[in-house]
Amino acid sequence: MSAARGRRLVIDIAGGKLTAVDGVIASKRVRVRRVVTLACDTDATQKPAEEFGRWLRDALKEQKLPISPVIWSLPRGEVVVKTIETPSDGTMNADEIGEFVRLQLSKQTALQGGASVFDHLDPEQLGGHSSTVFAGALPEGALAWRREACKAMGAKLDSVELRASGLRALVTASDDLDPAAVLGVFPGPDAVDIFGVYGGRLSFVRGVDAHRPALGEDPAPYAERVAVEVARTLLSQRVNAEGGSIGSVRVLGDDAVCEAVAEACAQRVDLPAGPIEPPLAL
Repeated sequence: MSAARGRRLVIDIAGGKLTAVDGVIASKRVRVRRVVTLACDTDATQKPAEEFGRWLRDALKEQKLPISPVIWSLPRGEVVVKTIETPSDGTMNADEIGEFVRLQLSKQTALQGGASVFDHLDPEQLGGHSSTVFAGALPEGALAWRREACKAMGAKLDSVELRASGLRALVTASDDLDPAAVLGVFPGPDAVDIFGVYGGRLSFVRGVDAHRPALGEDPAPYAERVAVEVARTLLSQRVNAEGGSIGSVRVLGDDAVCEAVAEACAQRVDLPAGPIEPPLAL
């Protein structure tokens, strides 16, 4: 989980589209300089990495987008995510917590076959007030593919990040809500990210396969389906390990689809709900 600074290129692939974001990361601020969306194959990450990297290099050059160290955004479906409780008596040091997390995630990823890489945020990174560790695992092959693609682009892979970690920042940047306990919803092209933000930090994340309605299509059936998934999430996650209760739902985006999702959520879960327009800087 990166603490990058300086010029970065964020890459996200979803629903046959590749989004490239040129941004500058400072100690307390991120500024988006430009966003480019490119059509790509839905199975783009199944192609040879070198071939894909060369295509992306040429496509970005045509768009006059500079190639910087890459932060690769991953959807929930590609990452095993787990909230792990560690002993609350403070007897584990950072290395021991890392091994404990690796052991717990290894049990879950063993069924997938192949080796995985692990990462986590430990209690100190979360403010030192919790024994909860937020952890993730990614197949080694998926990480190696992205490294090779970046090399073919002429760039360095700076980090791979869970998409929801960036969405969390957008939720907490909103001026009109208390970020102490918020359920965030991101209606992506082919999946919906549903995530909890407690005290400004990411606490859990779900991924739900659901194709976003096309332009001009009635968003109501899609919005109702998302609202049902939000309600299911709240049933299991309304109170977190620290006793914090989710008080509102925020939908990332301000178009007709996001407005319909927010309205459907408000009606189904009986909580304040509304869309958030993503800022250019946060």
